[in-house]
Amino acid sequence: MNRDRLYSLIEARLASRRLIWVGLYGVDAQPLDALPQFSHCFSLRVPLQHPRIPGVAAEDRLGLRASEQGLSAVLALKVLHDEVASACGSPAAIVAFAPFPFFADLLGEYPHASHLGSPWDEFEALNQKRYVEDQLRAFAPQNLNFIDWRPLPQGSSRVEVVRDELARHPIVLRTASSHAGVGHELLTDEAMLASSRLLDDPSAVLGPFLAEHIPVTVSACVFPNGDITLHCPAIQLIGLSHAKSAFTYCGNDTGAIRQLPRPLLDDLDACARTVGRWLHRRGYVGAFGVDALVHEGRLLFGELNPRFQGSIRISNALDAALGRPDILQDHLMAWLGIPAIPSPPLAELVAAQPARSQVLLFNNSAARTRVRRHDAPLPEGAEMLLAPAEHVLVDPGELAFVLEFERSVTTDGRSLEANIAATVQASLATALETQDARRRGRR
Repeated sequence: MNRDRLYSLIEARLASRRLIWVGLYGVDAQPLDALPQFSHCFSLRVPLQHPRIPGVAAEDRLGLRASEQGLSAVLALKVLHDEVASACGSPAAIVAFAPFPFFADLLGEYPHASHLGSPWDEFEALNQKRYVEDQLRAFAPQNLNFIDWRPLPQGSSRVEVVRDELARHPIVLRTASSHAGVGHELLTDEAMLASSRLLDDPSAVLGPFLAEHIPVTVSACVFPNGDITLHCPAIQLIGLSHAKSAFTYCGNDTGAIRQLPRPLLDDLDACARTVGRWLHRRGYVGAFGVDALVHEGRLLFGELNPRFQGSIRISNALDAALGRPDILQDHLMAWLGIPAIPSPPLAELVAAQPARSQVLLFNNSAARTRVRRHDAPLPEGAEMLLAPAEHVLVDPGELAFVLEFERSVTTDGRSLEANIAATVQASLATALETQDARRRGRR
């Protein structure tokens, strides 16, 4: 069945309801333009620029791409809440990158609006890493391999347990609800232990540092009857040299994953479908993602992302190029009762999909920065994306922009090819301007 026919089915099921996107980036919703019901696009960052569809980004209203903590983050969510509420005066269906905490109150106030996604409390439960791992172990003990995460004792003995383990090898601490690398910490010596940010977190667990690994990921969708579709397998870019930690999510490479042998691709396929079956058993419907590690020839389950993934923009483009349903279509189909179009085995999808990569670049200074969009020299086939508007400042540690390449950029996910790394460094040097530097330039 072709994509246009699927859009027609979705359009018929939506009927008179307007469709509203709420997400991290407005541009992620671009494929929804094919639906006449698509009426509003609200995001924290980068509005959808469309002549027909109002697109509002909280960062444009606030003049700040804010961190996830603090008053600015609260204000950004308040902007989203108010904008979504203003669009819910008539029957509407909301599709979101992930559930937002204000959805329950908002939907209670506007009962003719519905969220085509999991409720916030279910999202929060599925973000508890240790809980998910324990449940998956019980569900499929023979199907999945896990990293050896160990709980830490509470109280003074915790430090000694960590110190004893650290004396033998580097270790990793992880909190219960880590995401995109936040909530992971590498400790290699006593000095790092003394300055640990996570040691006192009651939910922290201890695991080995698997230095020589390849991080991989796949997006998927669960349908109400238990069917599972797969999308955009890729090697993830993790902890690159320009990132703030060894675990920071830095992007995806859909071409590099072709280097994995067929048995490992089959294992990743089986892993995603096993996680999907477990989600289906607990009533989950819609998009999710699975991250895993290839280490010493074995695939190890990494984590579940009960939402769309950071690769959604590339995933949608690749699926469109292959003429197959994209993850946004599948999510809507699942929630609207439209049967799934079966996915090919993951290895076939890997062989068919074009090579495309995205590299995330961050404001690593201690000051807020401005992105100068047109000053970064880029090679052919590269593009700067997701930069904020000129009046928007970027908080320290936050994404400044993305470089997208029409090719592969890595072999292991933990480093970039030399020419790509040089492009990244040149882009950071020329595109970012701190407020302090801007003031000095005026003198």
